[in-house]
Amino acid sequence: MIKQLIFGLFLLIPFTGISQSTEEIIQKHLTAIGGEKNWNKINTILIESTQRIEGDEIEHRRQVIRNKAVRSDMIYKGRSAAVNDKKYYILVNQKGGWYFLPGQAKVAPMNAEEILYYKDDLDYEDPFLNYIQKERQITMIGLEYYDDREFYKFSIQYPSGKQEYCYLDSKTFLIDKRVLINAPIEDSRDYRNYTRYGDGIMMPATIITTGGEITITQVQINPVLDEKAFNPDFPNNYRR
Repeated sequence: MIKQLIFGLFLLIPFTGISQSTEEIIQKHLTAIGGEKNWNKINTILIESTQRIEGDEIEHRRQVIRNKAVRSDMIYKGRSAAVNDKKYYILVNQKGGWYFLPGQAKVAPMNAEEILYYKDDLDYEDPFLNYIQKERQITMIGLEYYDDREFYKFSIQYPSGKQEYCYLDSKTFLIDKRVLINAPIEDSRDYRNYTRYGDGIMMPATIITTGGEITITQVQINPVLDEKAFNPDFPNNYRR
């Protein structure tokens, strides 16, 4: 009888550890990153970063008008003269999407599928923010251990069809890793050096990706942005 009781208690130990509901864990995560209320005060944001890939460097400048438009400008600095110092961009607004990337002779419009994909990819917001309104399906899979730490593992399905695993640190409730699944390319991102901005919102200052390390160099919250820059015919004059 005593052995049965002890065995029953051992069965309860791991269950107790994950007894919190998915929504409770998500709410703790949102609190950890500064609170959904503070994030929802952001109407515009400007994020500048540098990505290093095998000796090459890409400067990024992302401008966002919340729920209206996002533009990411890029300058390549590296060993390839064909793309070096040229100015490229990706733009999505309420009318459509356009991009000008290495290998293109001119600006190209996006199709509907690409617009959905780039909206997800360029979104500056945490994937758990307003996820119901954004029609993202989030499911908690359970606990996972790596690097001698415990993480809550989530599956996230986006309207674009993109799927990923997202790992929250069970102590800090911050995102540690995101891994794209069922995709033609490998995409894994580790989030480090969380920093507070504005009204206390938390964002990682370092993102380690399969395509190189990204360092956030500047974040401006609610800056005045030139809305003309969110038109596809606006010239890319981005320079640091």
